[in-house]
Amino acid sequence: MKPLQKIYLGERITRDSYMWPINTLINKIEKENNLFDFRDQLSAIVQLYFDGLIKKEHSGTKEKNKVWSEQKLVLDKLNNAGKLAYGSFYRGNGIDFDKVREMILPNASKIIKYSNEENAKPRHLANSNGHKEIQDFGLILTEIASVKEPFDTIVCCASGGFEPSFLAMDILEKNTIVPVRYSWVSGDRQDFKVKFPKYAPDDYLSSKVDGKKVLVVEDVVSSGRSLAEVLEMVEDNKPGDLWVGVVENLSGPIPSKVLEKLKNKNNIFGARSWL
Repeated sequence: MKPLQKIYLGERITRDSYMWPINTLINKIEKENNLFDFRDQLSAIVQLYFDGLIKKEHSGTKEKNKVWSEQKLVLDKLNNAGKLAYGSFYRGNGIDFDKVREMILPNASKIIKYSNEENAKPRHLANSNGHKEIQDFGLILTEIASVKEPFDTIVCCASGGFEPSFLAMDILEKNTIVPVRYSWVSGDRQDFKVKFPKYAPDDYLSSKVDGKKVLVVEDVVSSGRSLAEVLEMVEDNKPGDLWVGVVENLSGPIPSKVLEKLKNKNNIFGARSWL
């Protein structure tokens, strides 16, 4: 484990520097040197790429394994670019823009090929204090991980959960996360079931969860509906131990629908603590 320490991260001016289509975001991140805008653009690229893996058809079923192999290589590159960027940022070392670009730009054509073609969606934590709340999440995770058995798997609730999941990768020294998506609040992202990449193998989740100590990461909880659906899916895959980390809670007490999915009611923590 790499413990995180409390440091001053600077102030962010809120602006929509990332709500663009994938081609524009790739062009922007190629030249971006503003720390906060780079963070937002990287998260937006990962969001659009993962949404595309869920949504887009690319070939017949005979090519499924081949397509997924290519998609996963790029997804792993993006995840580790996020780990490098956000791990460095939250440790007060800024971001090595060139090193992160070296992980992304050689894959630009494949990122564009497989990404959702719409504009990136707003992020709940893309505000003036979002980075401070994610830092608090990392500090609590550091405290928990220092006294508990190590986590085996990080399940990311996309899309807002990517940035805190990347920070968790850095703290827990993991090279992969397992993103899933459940959204019911807007437009064509009304999933009504937990969704995985279209071409992922049947054991996409089970191979990482069965018998493992699992941390599910969510950015924001309001009603708890999305998180509860993800937890139910994870529990169905028989984790050895299940934990939940949330960056921001909007609901007051922990929603009962979330607690009902946890065998151990104490295995949940939030950067903004529940009452």
